[in-house]
Amino acid sequence: AAEAKARERGAQAGKALLELGRALEQARDLEGAEARYGEAAELLPDDPAPLEARASVRERAGDVSGALNDRIEAKTRKDRGTAPQ
Repeated sequence: AAEAKARERGAQAGKALLELGRALEQARDLEGAEARYGEAAELLPDDPAPLEARASVRERAGDVSGALNDRIEAKTRKDRGTAPQ
């Protein structure tokens, strides 16, 4: 029961970090957005959304290699079929 609660708190924190990343991206703080998306990706290991968002930020910042790596990992997460619908 405690483990399930910890996972749920982690998922909630991950979603909050994803939203914060989006807000930072809109404010043109690409470095902050990239960091928050990375933290969200760690807390939401089955969700491709944080990686897709970070890939977009990395492309805008000129990090094509980092963006490609994120897109590959996001696709892997999608292909596992465990991503939230």
